[in-house]
Amino acid sequence: MKKFLSIILLLSINISIFASANEDLIRNIVIDDLGGVKRAIKKEADVNIRIRDLTPLMIASGRGNIDVVNALLEANADPNVVGDNGKTALTIALRRNQLKVAEALIQKGADINAKDDKGVTPLMWAVYEGRSETVKFIIDNKGDVNIANNIDKSALRYAKEKNNKEIIKMLEEAGAE
Repeated sequence: MKKFLSIILLLSINISIFASANEDLIRNIVIDDLGGVKRAIKKEADVNIRIRDLTPLMIASGRGNIDVVNALLEANADPNVVGDNGKTALTIALRRNQLKVAEALIQKGADINAKDDKGVTPLMWAVYEGRSETVKFIIDNKGDVNIANNIDKSALRYAKEKNNKEIIKMLEEAGAE
């Protein structure tokens, strides 16, 4: 019995340490404290933990802190984890026009053509929002210009609906049909 209680006590201490490290990780991401993020990672924080269906990498990507994103990626944060409504860290970064963050995510294997739960890709979002710089970035990084969403709309169709001639031209030059 004494041995059993010792094991339970040891396990609860370890769980407490991990919970604390995870809390520290999230808190330091939110306040953009790179040193704190690195300390939490050294304390074995789970870089792929989900907090309200977001991972630390998704939170950092949305905040646009490239140094924190790189620290998480170096600690093996998965750039392709799918969260709420099919969002990935790359989708979040691109929706917020965080192109340096997006580049780092792509270099670590993030899927530029990842679809959300409605089949919408980052390219479609960029077109819909009229962000020509982001559209160019996605095309330059091998974004598929001919993917259609769940209701058979492509990025080109969104551009035509918005009558965005600049983006229509970019898509057509990239081979959109």
